Amino acid sequence: MQKDDILAATTWRRAIKKFSSRKISDDNWQFLLSVARLAPSSYGFEPWNILDVRSSELREKLKPALGLSNSAKLAASHFVVFTVKNDLGADSKYFREIMTNVCHDNKIVQTAVLLSFKSFQNKQQDLTDVRKRHDWAAKQAYIAFAQMIFAAAEIGIDSCPIEGFDNDLATKILAGAGVLDIDKDSLTLMAAFGYRDGEPAFAKTRREISEIVREV
Repeated sequence: MQKDDILAATTWRRAIKKFSSRKISDDNWQFLLSVARLAPSSYGFEPWNILDVRSSELREKLKPALGLSNSAKLAASHFVVFTVKNDLGADSKYFREIMTNVCHDNKIVQTAVLLSFKSFQNKQQDLTDVRKRHDWAAKQAYIAFAQMIFAAAEIGIDSCPIEGFDNDLATKILAGAGVLDIDKDSLTLMAAFGYRDGEPAFAKTRREISEIVREV
């Protein structure tokens, strides 16, 4: 991968509002999910999951939660919902499962990691508050999502992040459909992936590097 190719893909990438009917191939979609899976996360705890919403019936039910400005994005080839874990304390059963079944850490290592994480929660980030824990986990989800949309741009696939949705209504819909356990997970981000229906009406604009970077 050349530097010019990376910049070209980043320049080409836009938050697409209207998607065509063209579908992403299974191979390309699995590639994007794999890129998300390999994203870094704080302490390697991966406190997020992805709901890959394929059901047209469920997408239709989600429209009221997205509102007029975002519901059209449900027509994209693929639509995902990022969720984050609710069990995020230093005594988290989920963290223990990650260390045991994914990292294969022994008990001594697990105890040391959780003690470090407890210190991180109490002293560095004040993550004793439930809302702050959710925000911390959401930041990890955004890292995975950022990798996913950049990889998509590299292979010519469009995307659009969606935050402006009715969280309570979307949660109710997904829980009612049996795809979200509200005791374990909470919504944080939605996103559409597919192919643009025509070129964007406006050129991409950004501040100059000299305006956003201060060398100190």
